[in-house]
Amino acid sequence: MDTAIADTVAQIFRGGSAVVQNPYPLFAQVREKAPLFRAPVFGPIPDVHVTRYADAYAALRDPHLSSERRLGGISPQIEGDLSADDEAALAASERVNTMSMLTKDPPDHTRLRKLVAKAFTPRVVEQQRPMIQAIVDDLLAQASPQDGVDFIRAVAAPLPAQVIAALLGVPQQDWAKFKQWSDGVISFDRDAILRSARSTAQLDAYFRGMIAARREEPREDMLSALVYARDEQGALTEDEMVVQCIVLLTGGHETTTQVLGSALATLAKQPEVWHELRERPELVPGVVDECLRLESPFQFNNRVAREDIEIAGHTVRKGEFVWLWVAAANRDPRQFNLPDLIDPHRIDGKHLSHLVFGGGIHYCLGAALAQLELRIALTTLTQRYSDFQVLDAPVLWRNNVALRGPMALHVNFGHETRVR
Repeated sequence: MDTAIADTVAQIFRGGSAVVQNPYPLFAQVREKAPLFRAPVFGPIPDVHVTRYADAYAALRDPHLSSERRLGGISPQIEGDLSADDEAALAASERVNTMSMLTKDPPDHTRLRKLVAKAFTPRVVEQQRPMIQAIVDDLLAQASPQDGVDFIRAVAAPLPAQVIAALLGVPQQDWAKFKQWSDGVISFDRDAILRSARSTAQLDAYFRGMIAARREEPREDMLSALVYARDEQGALTEDEMVVQCIVLLTGGHETTTQVLGSALATLAKQPEVWHELRERPELVPGVVDECLRLESPFQFNNRVAREDIEIAGHTVRKGEFVWLWVAAANRDPRQFNLPDLIDPHRIDGKHLSHLVFGGGIHYCLGAALAQLELRIALTTLTQRYSDFQVLDAPVLWRNNVALRGPMALHVNFGHETRVR
């Protein structure tokens, strides 16, 4: 691998690189030159990078690759003296990094996921449709009279946050601070570790208070169900329960926020698709998945090799940290014809084969909920606002490769053409 490209890779992960604004030309170059290469990310030791669809697809399902990232030694350290509060915050963050179902292999992963999965069955998710539609309608009613409104701030950010908060049973008066805490949790940036830990600690304390309240007075919400699993079935420790709640919150809203903003930015470049959706709303599910494929909120997934294995014709050694370039794989022309364009008519359902939600036993638990939120929002926008227009050109993207999405997205809704 060219040294200059390896240096660029490190810059992308650390932030501050202009490539982050449009990484796809670099991704295409690397994907064609190097289906597997080694380059450092957070230190001097090179990690393994996998860039093509077939290899990333197989790796996500390979039991020889572990989700327990600590096995790969990726544990950035904070230097200098820390206060007792910051020590406690880092401990809370470490619990999330090591006790989440996302960072566990079977049998612990199986146990944790089984308990939480009951809240995300297709039947339960579909039951949330009226609630989600009501939130969409309310947010649009507040935003649409304004010209040049920031769609991210007005709709895309509060929508999934309010949905997951409602599912967990968070009272409405706490939604704003709940959103603020969870915003700071996700980052690959070493400099943001302490800020992220402090946000995690605030969520940790909040959920412990809610858990105590649910023991006294159970309700019909997800948190009460988890408390029951903890207290009656003995299947969760309290630390595990708190961690799963934090993961559900951060995974359940930040990604959907970014995808909704990214979808509108992507559709603005193909206005003919927007017009087709107005005439054929049944195409919305396919367009949602195409937008997911084109602008994955998580540009990378990662694993650790449990033993020596072969990927893309190369030996990956036990203990090596493996970065799966999901965003590059999702535009691989070997899998997708005209991979840089929205095409809801792809044959054989290939628009559904993107890797945004992972694969195998770690396939995203909240995928159906995220898709439902996105479909309701996009259907409502296309059917209700014939003159809807994205004003930002070009769109300014977040300088955070851990979670891609627009910094802001200013829009005009135009006239409301259909009665809610």
